[in-house]
Amino acid sequence: MLQFRRARIKVRQVVWPGMFLISVATAILIALTVSGDYTWERTEIDDVSGETLGRCQGDSSLAFLLSLAIICFMSTVLTGVMAYKTSDVDDTYSESKYIFSLILVQLQVSQHHTLFVGELTTACTCCDIQGS
Repeated sequence: MLQFRRARIKVRQVVWPGMFLISVATAILIALTVSGDYTWERTEIDDVSGETLGRCQGDSSLAFLLSLAIICFMSTVLTGVMAYKTSDVDDTYSESKYIFSLILVQLQVSQHHTLFVGELTTACTCCDIQGS
């Protein structure tokens, strides 16, 4: 016979991982802002229309952005682990299948975003873009 026991979850058990990840991400962003010498670069794309492409460019941004990507990936993994631990709970009380679905959507969107931004950057920097 199955024994059910009621698990008590305190707010502290749920809040501290989220606050830890937010604090680390904030510290990384502050370090990125303080340590880098960033300049605004604007490139003229079309001489006729005067269309330009501008962005903030720095030397040390890749290491910080990779650190932030790892933090975001860690939060997604932790969410998946918690959803997996509650996957045996009745569907009335558990939302683990919705969480897994949204994690898959997040991975698909990030993959398509990465591919699109990579193609856009390659098109803007490698090709001669001319207005018609």
